[in-house]
Amino acid sequence: MADKEHLKILRQGVEAWNQWRDDNPEIRPDLSDDRFFHDPYFIPQKLLKANFTNTNLSNIDLTDCIFDKADLRGANLSGVKCNYTSFRNSDFRGANLTKAQLGYDIDGYPIDSPDEEPYVGCSVIDLNLSETNLHGAYLGALDLTQVNFKGANLNEVDFSQSNLSGVDLSYHNLIGAKLHGTKLKQN
Repeated sequence: MADKEHLKILRQGVEAWNQWRDDNPEIRPDLSDDRFFHDPYFIPQKLLKANFTNTNLSNIDLTDCIFDKADLRGANLSGVKCNYTSFRNSDFRGANLTKAQLGYDIDGYPIDSPDEEPYVGCSVIDLNLSETNLHGAYLGALDLTQVNFKGANLNEVDFSQSNLSGVDLSYHNLIGAKLHGTKLKQN
């Protein structure tokens, strides 16, 4: 359950949050299981460059939020839902994304529709997922060509309908991974 004091600080904006994080690096903030990110008075755009290092963000619906250039190293993002969420240039090194849903749920979605782009989950351009626990995460229908998976746990990850062309997956354990419709080679 989220710590009310931590939520109060985040409500003051990213500048106040980042300053508090700089002043209190030993604290592991808890924002888990909260509806804060969908509070009508909270503007998700204010999360640009936010320092969520070692923060518990587990089991939160982060749909439509913008975390561009966020520092999420060591963060607990297990069980998060991130449809239409932007993580451009964010750092997830050492983060836990077990059973996270970062892709778009493609059930019934016409992937070959001329009116829709095939990769519509969250934005993951230049995402660093090195040393990240992604066990059982859903990464479907995403363009993952610029994602760093070095040392990540990819067991049982669902990559269905994603573009992994050019991604180095050598030395990765893909036991139980789902690759249905996944693009693995560059044309």
